[in-house]
Amino acid sequence: MFPGSWKDIEPIDYITETRKRTGVLWLGHTYNQQISFLIGDNIAASLNLEISRFGPEFLNDIFRITMTRARTCVIKSPTEWMDFINSCYSLDIAGDEIKRKKGWRAMNGEKQSFKVWMDQDNIRNKAVDDKYDPTIRNYFRYNLREATKDDCVITVFDEIKQKRLLVDGINRSAALTMACEEDLKRDIDTVRIFECYGSHVDVIFPCDIPQLPS
Repeated sequence: MFPGSWKDIEPIDYITETRKRTGVLWLGHTYNQQISFLIGDNIAASLNLEISRFGPEFLNDIFRITMTRARTCVIKSPTEWMDFINSCYSLDIAGDEIKRKKGWRAMNGEKQSFKVWMDQDNIRNKAVDDKYDPTIRNYFRYNLREATKDDCVITVFDEIKQKRLLVDGINRSAALTMACEEDLKRDIDTVRIFECYGSHVDVIFPCDIPQLPS
Protein backbone atom coordinates (compact mmCIF):
# COMPACT_ATOMS: atom_id res chain seq x y z
CA MET A 1 0.00 0.00 0.00
CA PHE A 2 1.25 3.45 -0.93
CA PRO A 3 2.49 5.13 2.29
CA GLY A 4 2.93 8.64 0.93
CA SER A 5 3.80 11.80 2.82
CA TRP A 6 0.24 12.78 3.57
CA LYS A 7 -0.83 16.07 5.09
CA ASP A 8 -4.29 16.47 6.59
CA ILE A 9 -6.46 19.19 5.09
CA GLU A 10 -9.92 20.51 5.86
CA PRO A 11 -12.72 18.51 4.19
CA ILE A 12 -14.00 21.71 2.58
CA ASP A 13 -10.74 21.93 0.60
CA TYR A 14 -11.32 18.42 -0.78
CA ILE A 15 -14.97 19.22 -1.47
CA THR A 16 -14.03 22.36 -3.38
CA GLU A 17 -11.48 20.59 -5.60
CA THR A 18 -13.72 17.60 -6.27
CA ARG A 19 -16.85 19.62 -7.06
CA LYS A 20 -15.12 21.53 -9.85
CA ARG A 21 -13.48 18.47 -11.42
CA THR A 22 -15.24 15.14 -11.29
CA GLY A 23 -18.36 14.02 -13.13
CA VAL A 24 -18.72 11.03 -10.80
CA LEU A 25 -22.05 10.72 -9.01
CA TRP A 26 -21.30 11.68 -5.41
CA LEU A 27 -23.04 13.80 -2.81
CA GLY A 28 -21.39 16.92 -4.22
CA HIS A 29 -22.34 16.18 -7.83
CA THR A 30 -23.37 19.26 -9.82
CA TYR A 31 -25.13 19.59 -13.14
CA ASN A 32 -26.20 22.46 -15.38
CA GLN A 33 -29.79 23.27 -16.15
CA GLN A 34 -31.00 25.88 -18.60
CA ILE A 35 -34.02 27.94 -17.64
CA SER A 36 -35.78 29.81 -20.43
CA PHE A 37 -37.91 32.93 -20.05
CA LEU A 38 -40.75 33.27 -22.56
CA ILE A 39 -42.60 36.23 -23.96
CA GLY A 40 -45.56 34.69 -25.69
CA ASP A 41 -44.18 31.72 -27.60
CA ASN A 42 -40.70 33.19 -27.98
CA ILE A 43 -37.68 32.70 -25.75
CA ALA A 44 -36.71 36.15 -24.51
CA ALA A 45 -33.75 35.05 -22.43
CA SER A 46 -32.16 31.97 -20.92
CA LEU A 47 -30.11 31.32 -17.84
CA ASN A 48 -27.71 28.48 -17.11
CA LEU A 49 -27.81 27.39 -13.48
CA GLU A 50 -25.42 25.02 -11.71
CA ILE A 51 -27.54 22.69 -9.59
CA SER A 52 -26.26 20.76 -6.59
CA ARG A 53 -28.32 18.67 -4.19
CA PHE A 54 -25.91 19.35 -1.35
CA GLY A 55 -24.03 22.63 -1.05
CA PRO A 56 -20.49 22.78 0.36
CA GLU A 57 -21.69 23.59 3.87
CA PHE A 58 -24.01 20.58 4.01
CA LEU A 59 -21.29 18.37 2.53
CA ASN A 60 -18.86 19.55 5.17
CA ASP A 61 -21.34 18.50 7.86
CA ILE A 62 -21.82 15.08 6.20
CA PHE A 63 -18.05 14.59 6.20
CA ARG A 64 -18.03 15.48 9.90
CA ILE A 65 -20.83 13.15 11.02
CA THR A 66 -19.44 10.23 8.98
CA MET A 67 -15.96 10.98 10.34
CA THR A 68 -14.64 11.23 6.79
CA ARG A 69 -11.34 13.10 6.69
CA ALA A 70 -9.29 14.61 3.90
CA ARG A 71 -5.60 14.77 3.07
CA THR A 72 -3.20 15.71 0.33
CA CYS A 73 0.10 14.38 -0.94
CA VAL A 74 2.61 15.80 -3.41
CA ILE A 75 4.35 13.33 -5.74
CA LYS A 76 7.62 14.47 -7.29
CA SER A 77 9.29 11.39 -8.79
CA PRO A 78 8.40 8.54 -11.17
CA THR A 79 9.05 5.96 -8.45
CA GLU A 80 6.62 7.66 -6.09
CA TRP A 81 4.06 7.91 -8.86
CA MET A 82 4.29 4.22 -9.73
CA ASP A 83 3.90 3.26 -6.07
CA PHE A 84 0.81 5.45 -5.88
CA ILE A 85 -0.88 4.42 -9.12
CA ASN A 86 -0.34 0.74 -8.38
CA SER A 87 -2.54 1.24 -5.31
CA CYS A 88 -5.45 2.66 -7.36
CA TYR A 89 -8.64 1.24 -8.80
CA SER A 90 -10.41 2.75 -11.80
CA LEU A 91 -14.10 3.60 -12.12
CA ASP A 92 -14.49 0.88 -14.76
CA ILE A 93 -15.73 -2.56 -13.82
CA ALA A 94 -14.66 -6.02 -14.90
CA GLY A 95 -16.72 -8.17 -17.25
CA ASP A 96 -17.92 -8.28 -20.83
CA GLU A 97 -18.69 -5.16 -22.86
CA ILE A 98 -22.37 -5.11 -21.91
CA LYS A 99 -21.64 -5.31 -18.21
CA ARG A 100 -18.87 -2.73 -18.40
CA LYS A 101 -21.18 -0.26 -20.12
CA LYS A 102 -23.55 -0.48 -17.16
CA GLY A 103 -20.80 0.82 -14.89
CA TRP A 104 -22.01 1.52 -11.36
CA ARG A 105 -25.50 0.30 -12.34
CA ALA A 106 -24.24 -3.27 -12.84
CA MET A 107 -25.43 -5.70 -10.18
CA ASN A 108 -22.42 -7.31 -8.49
CA GLY A 109 -20.07 -5.13 -10.56
CA GLU A 110 -16.47 -5.02 -9.36
CA LYS A 111 -14.00 -2.23 -10.04
CA GLN A 112 -10.83 -2.96 -12.00
CA SER A 113 -7.41 -2.01 -10.78
CA PHE A 114 -5.94 0.94 -12.68
CA LYS A 115 -3.35 -1.23 -14.43
CA VAL A 116 -5.97 -3.80 -15.50
CA TRP A 117 -8.11 -0.94 -16.88
CA MET A 118 -5.13 0.25 -18.95
CA ASP A 119 -4.73 -3.21 -20.43
CA GLN A 120 -8.46 -3.79 -20.90
CA ASP A 121 -8.96 -0.51 -22.76
CA ASN A 122 -5.75 -0.84 -24.82
CA ILE A 123 -4.56 2.51 -23.52
CA ARG A 124 -0.94 1.94 -24.54
CA ASN A 125 -2.04 1.29 -28.13
CA LYS A 126 -4.33 4.31 -28.18
CA ALA A 127 -1.37 6.51 -27.31
CA VAL A 128 0.61 5.52 -30.39
CA ASP A 129 -1.71 3.96 -32.98
CA ASP A 130 -2.52 6.37 -35.84
CA LYS A 131 -5.93 4.79 -36.40
CA TYR A 132 -7.17 6.65 -33.33
CA ASP A 133 -8.29 10.25 -33.52
CA PRO A 134 -5.39 12.60 -32.63
CA THR A 135 -7.44 14.08 -29.80
CA ILE A 136 -7.83 10.64 -28.23
CA ARG A 137 -4.14 9.88 -28.67
CA ASN A 138 -3.17 13.14 -27.01
CA TYR A 139 -5.15 12.22 -23.90
CA PHE A 140 -2.55 9.57 -23.24
CA ARG A 141 0.67 11.36 -24.19
CA TYR A 142 2.52 12.91 -21.30
CA ASN A 143 3.76 16.39 -21.98
CA LEU A 144 5.68 18.13 -19.22
CA ARG A 145 4.47 21.57 -20.22
CA GLU A 146 0.84 20.48 -20.48
CA ALA A 147 1.03 18.60 -17.18
CA THR A 148 1.58 21.83 -15.28
CA LYS A 149 -1.84 23.09 -16.38
CA ASP A 150 -3.68 20.56 -14.24
CA ASP A 151 -1.60 18.86 -11.58
CA CYS A 152 -4.43 17.47 -9.41
CA VAL A 153 -5.71 13.92 -9.07
CA ILE A 154 -8.77 13.14 -6.92
CA THR A 155 -9.09 9.87 -4.99
CA VAL A 156 -11.10 8.30 -2.18
CA PHE A 157 -9.73 5.65 0.19
CA ASP A 158 -11.94 3.09 1.93
CA GLU A 159 -10.34 2.20 5.27
CA ILE A 160 -12.51 -0.89 5.66
CA LYS A 161 -11.57 -2.43 2.31
CA GLN A 162 -8.13 -0.78 2.24
CA LYS A 163 -8.73 0.21 -1.38
CA ARG A 164 -8.18 3.50 -3.22
CA LEU A 165 -10.49 4.67 -6.03
CA LEU A 166 -9.36 7.18 -8.65
CA VAL A 167 -12.34 9.48 -9.25
CA ASP A 168 -10.78 12.18 -11.42
CA GLY A 169 -7.66 12.43 -13.59
CA ILE A 170 -7.64 8.92 -15.08
CA ASN A 171 -6.45 9.95 -18.58
CA ARG A 172 -3.67 12.18 -17.24
CA SER A 173 -2.72 9.38 -14.87
CA ALA A 174 -2.47 6.92 -17.75
CA ALA A 175 -0.22 9.28 -19.70
CA LEU A 176 2.07 9.82 -16.72
CA THR A 177 2.16 6.10 -15.94
CA MET A 178 3.32 5.21 -19.46
CA ALA A 179 5.98 7.94 -19.34
CA CYS A 180 7.27 6.61 -16.02
CA GLU A 181 7.25 3.03 -17.27
CA GLU A 182 9.53 4.10 -20.10
CA ASP A 183 11.99 5.96 -17.87
CA LEU A 184 11.98 5.90 -14.06
CA LYS A 185 14.71 8.55 -14.04
CA ARG A 186 12.88 11.13 -16.13
CA ASP A 187 11.72 14.48 -14.78
CA ILE A 188 8.04 14.82 -14.06
CA ASP A 189 6.00 17.74 -12.90
CA THR A 190 4.72 17.48 -9.34
CA VAL A 191 1.30 15.89 -8.91
CA ARG A 192 -1.03 16.88 -6.09
CA ILE A 193 -3.28 14.14 -4.76
CA PHE A 194 -6.47 15.17 -2.98
CA GLU A 195 -8.04 12.29 -1.08
CA CYS A 196 -10.88 11.74 1.33
CA TYR A 197 -10.68 8.69 3.55
CA GLY A 198 -12.54 6.89 6.28
CA SER A 199 -14.73 3.90 7.05
CA HIS A 200 -17.97 5.46 5.72
CA VAL A 201 -16.85 6.87 2.38
CA ASP A 202 -19.64 4.85 0.75
CA VAL A 203 -21.95 7.58 2.06
CA ILE A 204 -19.96 10.19 0.11
CA PHE A 205 -19.56 8.07 -3.06
CA PRO A 206 -22.61 5.76 -2.86
CA CYS A 207 -22.52 4.53 -6.47
CA ASP A 208 -18.88 3.44 -6.76
CA ILE A 209 -17.40 2.50 -3.37
CA PRO A 210 -19.68 -0.59 -3.02
CA GLN A 211 -18.04 -1.97 -6.19
CA LEU A 212 -14.53 -1.95 -4.76
CA PRO A 213 -13.41 -5.53 -4.11
CA SER A 214 -13.27 -6.59 -0.47
